[in-house]
Amino acid sequence: MTTSAQALNEVLAVISKRASSNERFMAAVAKHLGIEGDLAEPEAAKYLYSIFIQIEKEIENLELEPSERKLLVDNLAKFNGFKTMAFGHLTVEHAKRNFLKDENLVGLTFVHFALNGIANLSTLPNDAKELAQDARDLAGSIASSSLPIRVKKILSERILQVSAALDHYSFVGPEAMERQLEGLLGALALNADSAESEEDRTLLQRTFEICGKGVKTLKTAKEAWELSIAAWETGQQIWEMLPKQSG
Repeated sequence: MTTSAQALNEVLAVISKRASSNERFMAAVAKHLGIEGDLAEPEAAKYLYSIFIQIEKEIENLELEPSERKLLVDNLAKFNGFKTMAFGHLTVEHAKRNFLKDENLVGLTFVHFALNGIANLSTLPNDAKELAQDARDLAGSIASSSLPIRVKKILSERILQVSAALDHYSFVGPEAMERQLEGLLGALALNADSAESEEDRTLLQRTFEICGKGVKTLKTAKEAWELSIAAWETGQQIWEMLPKQSG
């Protein structure tokens, strides 16, 4: 199982190792997450803000000694710029000099260890990666189809956004995946009458099937997460009922 701290760590580690030094940090994050368009960088910044706030709240909810809490807060504080939007202008090289340091990523790992088993994220079933690849393949088929150019553009972009949400579910979260599925379904509904050939109608049908499978995958992840939370809470209740050993 993963945590919000681990999800953030994984994204930052990829940027640190693979992104070009002179690339804008937010642009690199957006590219990694599969976010495209004029608002790609603000969208990436929004995700980083959201996951930082989530980690912050999860630390607040932990039952810790003051010294233990301070250690976690200090480790997270290295990334306060995600909350204040102070990192938006940095290149990857500047980010490495500022917050994107190996020791800071190790600090996030400590936060993950503290949260693990208490504030775990929901995860997608094993076949989600296959669904993400099917979506990418479909986007390619639509882009090379005989559908109108405008329809090809909007549907392929929406499908790739769903694929990216599947690939990075732990980072972007279920709400983002819901938004992408709703956006794809809306685009499909608005352009349902654009297919003039049997081949194009088949592509639209496949798009609808991707939506259905995405919804089913998301529902499975949510149900599994709710069951794990329920099991954890039950375990806590049982533990509290056990007789405590006197000193």
